Amino acid sequence: MTVEVEDFSTNEKIFYPADALNTADTPLAEGGAGTLAYYEPWGDVVMFYGDYSPNPSLYALGHVVSGNELVSEMTGTITICAAD
Repeated sequence: MTVEVEDFSTNEKIFYPADALNTADTPLAEGGAGTLAYYEPWGDVVMFYGDYSPNPSLYALGHVVSGNELVSEMTGTITICAAD
C-alpha cells in the first residue's frame, strides 16, 4: 500500500485509507511506539512513534517489524507492506 503520510500531534503519523475499514472482531490497540492502528471516528490509520493513551475507538492493525526509530522521520509518500 502506498500512501501520503502526515504529522499529527507529537507522537504519530497518519494517513487516510481509500475506504473505511471494518473493525468487527478487531482488538483494541494496546501497544506503545511502533503500533499501527485505525482510529474509527476519523477513518485514519495511525503509526505511533511515541507512547499513547488507550482509546476505545483505536483498533490494532499491526506493529512495526523493523525501522521503528525511523517512523518519526517519515514524510511524503511511503509504502507499507505486510510482513510474512
